[in-house]
Amino acid sequence: MTVGILAALFGCLLVDPTVVPRTALHPNDDIAGRNKLVVTSRGALSPLLTFAVADTQLNAGLGAVAQGPGDHFAVGAFLYGEALPGSRATAWGANILAATMSAHSHAVGLEVNALNRATEPGSVVYGIHVVNGGVRETTAGIVVETSAAEPTGIPQYGVWVKEGSVPGAASAGVRIDRVSSGVALQVESGQCLVLGRICLRERNGKLETIPW
Repeated sequence: MTVGILAALFGCLLVDPTVVPRTALHPNDDIAGRNKLVVTSRGALSPLLTFAVADTQLNAGLGAVAQGPGDHFAVGAFLYGEALPGSRATAWGANILAATMSAHSHAVGLEVNALNRATEPGSVVYGIHVVNGGVRETTAGIVVETSAAEPTGIPQYGVWVKEGSVPGAASAGVRIDRVSSGVALQVESGQCLVLGRICLRERNGKLETIPW
């Protein structure tokens, strides 16, 4: 504990010598030399762990702030996971969990707040901006999947544009610009596309409507 406190105070490095703090994406980026504090280890679930108890007021286990007073980007946090060549495991950039053990408390895995406080029009604000890249085709921007370990947690709605207490949740529920394949919306055969109380579905190459 004393070593950890001193490292935080004086900008020391806590580096496992068996781990090289560089990434294959940016192999020339000397993380250990660039940052004030580097914590690396093998076999530990969380080399750096912070813990907060919200028993008196709102409390956060971890906070990060970035401010952009000039013309440069400000990013609160970079989270990066990397699977090296030959790896057979999935790399996660971030894994966020929220759990409730109370019927009176909700659990939200991730809340994103995007605010437009500009005094003049012209700003573009996104709640979530997904950008796919790479040298091979990627599969999806967003995937909603039911847990194999806890399948009873299947969501009632995969995506929900929620009105809440304020009417008019969005100007448009879903907007689709140009897509390369020309397929704006794809629904598997036999599945319903519900409009009000009418279900539209394809069966044997024909479109049928049934009450919903």
